Amino acid sequence: MPKASMDDNKQLSFFPNETPAQFLSIDASQIFNHLQAANTTKKNVVLLTSNQRLSRFRLHGYEQMQLAAGKAAWLTPNILPWSAWLQQQWLASDLGVWLHPEQENLLWQHVIAEDEQTLVLNSKALSKQAKDAWKILADYFIPLSCLDRPSEEFQALARWGKTVGKATTHTLQHQVLAKLTKASQQPIPDTILLDGFDVLSPAQEAYLLFLQQQGSQILQVVADQTPATLSISAYADEESELRQVCQHIRKLLSESPELRIGVLVLELEQKANLVSRIFSEELAPHLSLSMDLDKQGDYFNLSLGAPLAKQSMVQTAFAILSLSLKQTLNVEDYHQLLLSPYMFGYAQEKNTRAAIDAKLRKDNIEQITTLRFAQVLAQHPVPLLQQQFALILELQHGENFAGKQPISHWVMVADKLLKAWSWYEQNHEEAEITITLTANEAAQVQNWRDMMLQLTNLDDYSGWITWSQAVTRMQEQAFEHIFRPAPGHANIQIMGLLESRNLRFDIAFALGLDDMAWPPAAKPHPLIPVQEQVKFQTPHASSEREWMFASSVWENMQFLAPHLFVSFASNKDKQEVQASPFLWGQPIQKETNTASSRYANTQINHQAPTSTYLDTAIPIQSSEKIRGGTGILTSQSACAFQAFAQFRLGLNNLEKPSLGLNHREQGILLHAALESFWKMHKNQQNLSKLHHDNLLGDEIKTHIHQAWLSLNGAFSHSIKSLESNRLQSLLQQWFEFELSRNPFDVVENEQWAILNLGLRQSLSLHLKLDRVDMDKAGNRIIIDYKTGQPKASQSMGERPESPQLPAYFIAEENLGKQVDAVTFAKIRNQDIAFEGFAQENDVLPKLKAYQGKKDLPQDWSELGTYWKDVLNELADSFCEGHADIAPKNKQTCNYCDFSGLCRISASSPKDSK
Repeated sequence: MPKASMDDNKQLSFFPNETPAQFLSIDASQIFNHLQAANTTKKNVVLLTSNQRLSRFRLHGYEQMQLAAGKAAWLTPNILPWSAWLQQQWLASDLGVWLHPEQENLLWQHVIAEDEQTLVLNSKALSKQAKDAWKILADYFIPLSCLDRPSEEFQALARWGKTVGKATTHTLQHQVLAKLTKASQQPIPDTILLDGFDVLSPAQEAYLLFLQQQGSQILQVVADQTPATLSISAYADEESELRQVCQHIRKLLSESPELRIGVLVLELEQKANLVSRIFSEELAPHLSLSMDLDKQGDYFNLSLGAPLAKQSMVQTAFAILSLSLKQTLNVEDYHQLLLSPYMFGYAQEKNTRAAIDAKLRKDNIEQITTLRFAQVLAQHPVPLLQQQFALILELQHGENFAGKQPISHWVMVADKLLKAWSWYEQNHEEAEITITLTANEAAQVQNWRDMMLQLTNLDDYSGWITWSQAVTRMQEQAFEHIFRPAPGHANIQIMGLLESRNLRFDIAFALGLDDMAWPPAAKPHPLIPVQEQVKFQTPHASSEREWMFASSVWENMQFLAPHLFVSFASNKDKQEVQASPFLWGQPIQKETNTASSRYANTQINHQAPTSTYLDTAIPIQSSEKIRGGTGILTSQSACAFQAFAQFRLGLNNLEKPSLGLNHREQGILLHAALESFWKMHKNQQNLSKLHHDNLLGDEIKTHIHQAWLSLNGAFSHSIKSLESNRLQSLLQQWFEFELSRNPFDVVENEQWAILNLGLRQSLSLHLKLDRVDMDKAGNRIIIDYKTGQPKASQSMGERPESPQLPAYFIAEENLGKQVDAVTFAKIRNQDIAFEGFAQENDVLPKLKAYQGKKDLPQDWSELGTYWKDVLNELADSFCEGHADIAPKNKQTCNYCDFSGLCRISASSPKDSK
């Protein structure tokens, strides 16, 4: 394999990471000796790193060196990231107050919002941009005169920056380095080791030069290892790249479990969720299934955090706080209250709480008042939830939430509400319940407390605000606060490219190095003139600057490990890409896709638990009670597993409440209105008289009003009015269509029947025939109301999609009753028709006599026998326990509630697509 070299390809124009002329260099292999010598000589030596990860890496390395030397105790070396060290220097310099970033953000936001010369829709987003721009100007010593140009954006930045400076006597972020550079009283380290800095801003260099003049020795840490051996691979797409890298890593660790592996992912911020999911599936599949975040760090450590607001415990905290703002709960609100595992007492009452949630959904409760919700709880055995919810309502009404207060006051109110819910500790002495939080959950609580403590410092900058504004501010802060669980002891470290500077691994992987992403495109700051950014070489100012920076990063990457595996996806966002220019001239292996091996036998450290079952049919037992109608046949025909899950296991998906009526409720309302109408009027003659006397509309309205009694749940007047008007129009169209039929009497109206099926084992189905008519010619007609798009053809074949008509036909024939037509009544707005089967032409409008086709019954006399054979076979298959995962077509899975149970997408990836 080729060795990476600066001279391998003249097309590559590397820019070495030049050490500033003022600073000497020190080899990375010598820094621990330097730190240890400092402890002996009592000198103040500080190792400054570019990020927290590198600080941890160096500290861990130093500890390992001491342990290898047989030491049991030693002085902790002074290893700090730049930001933490700068805060130490500031506090020791007694220069006054340095505003917290959130305080400064609010100050900028207030100034921009109050600027009468600028119309701003989102002052919060713009304030961050403006603050960053002002800091760039200070860090790169760009004169403010560059903003004196005929540009509204530049002039606005100058105006805002000057106003912010006058609005406070405290120190702003962009002023810190300048003030420290002039401070006479501050710690002057004997030696400063700069570790992992690709670029220093002029302001940073100036401060370090100042310290150097005061007697500090400044040394830049440089890599002194042998460059890596490179292997470059091209994969079909990003997911294939991630999966096959995981498989490679698993193989390496199965052979050498102690290997330390670094995984660098370009654009990790955008890919974090995908990376986390695939690494979990491939390296720790049992954790992927159990979602055990606390143990994920035992397998890999992902450097990127996520907003605190997206963490499960914090979401529960906001659900509790939001109660005080609401008199009405929506579906998401009551779902969170009932089913969040962090709601007090969940473990003891989870089954009943789940039943309450399912009942509210089934009743289509899209919104419910807090008082009504308390009444619902009182009707169920959930004493812990009742007690906590009652306490919250008491606090809601007893606490003074009106008016405006400093945010520090509202923080105390929030703390009181959460303590009332036992959210912090999940302990309750009276109920004798103690729940120990996991490490991840405890970290969420600690991050919450840190965030709320920061909010108490914002009184002077947020002003007096309402409770609602305070909760909104807390939510905004939670989204900005990045939650990073404590890193585990995993051998695999996943990070972005820029975090890898001066780290060292046994093997390293670099993913995503294509020509579209690396070097990155230039992104000059929009509030600073581009010419000035190019002149002063600010970050992302130009493509040349990005090339030089990327060159420095790439050179450092080649010292990460003895062997570096570099890869990219040939297809990205449906666009073909090539290797990064930094890889040109090197041999590239085109990898072929391999099947996912996430459940392969070779695993890391732990074996995923598995069980083996004998896959045989389980016939219905005599003690087993099966309840259902034609839905059993429909499901068995669509997919045997679907029928088994729903009618044998009794599984059902949760309902999804809607603001109005759902499709099921609309169907119930239509059936009830038609049943009520024909129960009273009985035949077409009476219908015709109502129409002739202009009374049909009023009569429809009466029966719609009666039909509402068939629905459970409370519906608002507006919903009832809208739905009644819709149904009025629909039934008007339908009855007018029925007037075009031959004269008829309604002989059966919503009549129950029992259909016994099965040749090898009996299955009794309970059917409800919507209507049976007898026309003047003596034709007996079965009618099934449908508000969808029914098709007669769906009743045919060995696996009919709609077996209702065949079932009704057989049920009537078994009772010795003649059947001359069986049809769907399609009742849709501007789409009224009969869709079914008839023995003769013109029995119903536009319904032709049945004519046989190939592989189907040839005439009406054979149709009943054919349907009996088909339905008997489906019934026997169901009764014998056949539950194969065999969907009839793609649509079957699209409308199935059990895909997560059968996991067909995992077993048949091609079919799932």
